[in-house]
Amino acid sequence: MQQSNAPPSEEAVGTLADQCIAALGDHTVRAAFFDRLIERLLPAEHARVFWGDRMLTLGKSSGFLDEPRFAECYAQIRGSHRYDQYASPHTIAWRLHTLVWAARTGLALDGDFVECGVFKGDFAWVVAQMTDFDRQPRTFYLYDTFAGFAPAYSSDDDFPDSPGFLAFAHNVYSDPTIYEEVRRRFANYPNVRIVRGILPDTLATVAPGRNRNLRGAVRPDCAQRRYRLRRLRLASIPQAETSRGRLYG
Repeated sequence: MQQSNAPPSEEAVGTLADQCIAALGDHTVRAAFFDRLIERLLPAEHARVFWGDRMLTLGKSSGFLDEPRFAECYAQIRGSHRYDQYASPHTIAWRLHTLVWAARTGLALDGDFVECGVFKGDFAWVVAQMTDFDRQPRTFYLYDTFAGFAPAYSSDDDFPDSPGFLAFAHNVYSDPTIYEEVRRRFANYPNVRIVRGILPDTLATVAPGRNRNLRGAVRPDCAQRRYRLRRLRLASIPQAETSRGRLYG
């Protein structure tokens, strides 16, 4: 009997998919299965696949991955921290590229750079590298507790969809080795100032100077991850002109 070469019906495909889903009971197995699908299946249909930071694009340009200087910087920080449950090939590359774009755009204006939430310094370091910041006539202020979340400004209520996240993240961000690692990383940047303490409290003593425009990077993975920005009022920055200030996040 001659076998049919007809493709399986949509019903048959749906049944197979349902069987796979039913067999993937553990969340780590589901994540690994999803990674494998993207790695093995999607390239057969799409010339360009970006998968990282829980963002998937198909057939869209991601030319920044081919920029030699960016690729070199990204390679040096890739794997420094795992941001989600997936073993994605591009991790935070797109987010990092967007931040670099914002920083380069900000160079057209006067003023200092500010990062609220430094963690290991990966993002700020790539920005510094990509903008030749050591040659820029401005200061890059890096604010972080380097001791996890501040109880005065953070609580489990900030993460209603992620029970237990606060304790987990606090433990990660409280690593006592991080502060010295960040200091070593920026040792060759005389115009990078690392400020250890709680925001907005530290702004009373260390902040961009008079008549400076504020440019900052507020990232969702910083030590004050879901920090309530309404508490961080730019008007509280002493002797700082912020009328043209911008927050890039």
